[in-house]
Amino acid sequence: MSNNSSSFESFAEQIATQLASSIFQTTELLAELVRMSEKYYSNSHSVFVGEKSEAVARSLGCNEGDCFEIKTAGLLHDIGKIGSPDNILSRQPNELSTDDFRYYSSHIEEGYRLLSIHEELKSIANIVFQHHERIDGSGFPNRLKKNDINLGAKIISVVDYYHNAMFRLPRDKRASNSQITNTTTYLESTHPRFVQTMNYLHQKSGIYYSVDVVDAFTAVIEAERRQLGEKTILRVAVNQIKPGMLFANDYSTSYGLLIAASGEPISEEAIKRLVSLAEIGEIPSKILVMR
Repeated sequence: MSNNSSSFESFAEQIATQLASSIFQTTELLAELVRMSEKYYSNSHSVFVGEKSEAVARSLGCNEGDCFEIKTAGLLHDIGKIGSPDNILSRQPNELSTDDFRYYSSHIEEGYRLLSIHEELKSIANIVFQHHERIDGSGFPNRLKKNDINLGAKIISVVDYYHNAMFRLPRDKRASNSQITNTTTYLESTHPRFVQTMNYLHQKSGIYYSVDVVDAFTAVIEAERRQLGEKTILRVAVNQIKPGMLFANDYSTSYGLLIAASGEPISEEAIKRLVSLAEIGEIPSKILVMR
């Protein structure tokens, strides 16, 4: 009986590990598809929203499971936009006609539908479904208010607005390999836009956005900008890059696919991809990194 019980527990643990791996691989694949559709940002919108949403969730005391779900929902919050025409993606929501805005807002339902297909992603689908709700009830699709909105959705809505305001490219311009040569210049050049964006978030705090979330995000993003000012930018051969460095620039392929986003941590997997792309001439043999 004891041996049978031990064998069953071992089998159950193996299945659980395989399922967890499957979910992780599924979300990675979906996140890559979302990232491939990001034409109108100067860095990866989905990666930024996922990572900063996780940071805010941690600062608010969320447990590991909730942090994982919120990060994943951030990565996938725009999955319903895949396949949307450029005349929708290239404009801000307030620039759209009534019919175009109706089409744009349908990405919420489409994202929910796609993610709900996988049983293990349903809670993430719910967060994605609510990330355009506003605590005063003026959001969509269901005009939810205050505590009726999932905390993850409240977090994503703040981070999503910030990144759109800071890093969305002007209409009809796509991501380029323009280069930042030092962090001081970057911080100075983005300071006016940063102040304007943060002022808006605090003006709408308690109206559109949760006060606690806006305060937590402010602490996260201000700390990041302080740390950025302490980093050095170097031009390094792709085969000499070390994990943990940060991309100092966006790098795209010749066909417009963003493969490295400014500020994104560099992983072992990313280094392998960079080396392969450099070998075929899709990116420079030396790139700008921060450390």
